[in-house]
Amino acid sequence: MPNLQTQTLTNELLQRLSRFESGNEPSEFEAKLFLREANKLKKVSPDEGWMLVGIVHSLRYDYEEAKSAFEKSLNHSPSNFDLVLSNYSIGLRRLGRFEESLEIVEKHVSDDNSFLLDYALLLSLKIGLYDKATLYSNKLSKFPSYENQYASYLIDLKTACDELNISEPDSSAIHILVLDAIYDKKIHSVDVSVRRDHEDNSLILAFQVNTDASTLSDIGLAVIDKLVESDIVPIMEHKVTPLILKGSS
Repeated sequence: MPNLQTQTLTNELLQRLSRFESGNEPSEFEAKLFLREANKLKKVSPDEGWMLVGIVHSLRYDYEEAKSAFEKSLNHSPSNFDLVLSNYSIGLRRLGRFEESLEIVEKHVSDDNSFLLDYALLLSLKIGLYDKATLYSNKLSKFPSYENQYASYLIDLKTACDELNISEPDSSAIHILVLDAIYDKKIHSVDVSVRRDHEDNSLILAFQVNTDASTLSDIGLAVIDKLVESDIVPIMEHKVTPLILKGSS
């Protein structure tokens, strides 16, 4: 079990790495420094050391190295399992592996772990899986102290998709298509809202990202290209319109 000094070092490294959460990545020099400190940590706490190695590689967009490091961390039976697993999932999302990010959480989630249930709910919604999100939401409702901050969005998304006969796989495909375009620009903070256009009998998915006008325009054009190339039925039938909007910081 990690001692207080080890936990302090882990927290310090996590704090220093957190400044890259907005999408910027560490330089090669910074990455090597982080890896050196993480490798030192592995000698006293292998699970936390490997977790930090995984985070650094995910920040550098190295999928294979990141995945290998996180798996080694889990194999060491970490004392703070939820922390390792959530960072693993976040790393996969940063790398554009949205479905895999959810799969790794679902592999370990249990009905008595509100943290992972809440995280699985969030990931399900991010990739448009409203039925899965409803399942996790129902399980979380059994925890007296739990406050579902995603309830309104989940209801709006599920209601609109049911009324417009949009299947969960199609909903997910649309979400992932747009997220791919956003994450290609190394932007990882995305809020999604649902608007129902009753006049056109369609669903508007508004993806809000905090970036400059030029990047926002580039993302919008990339989404249009992806939509034109796609064969997703609701897109072809004009039942869904994804919008890329500037969000707040």
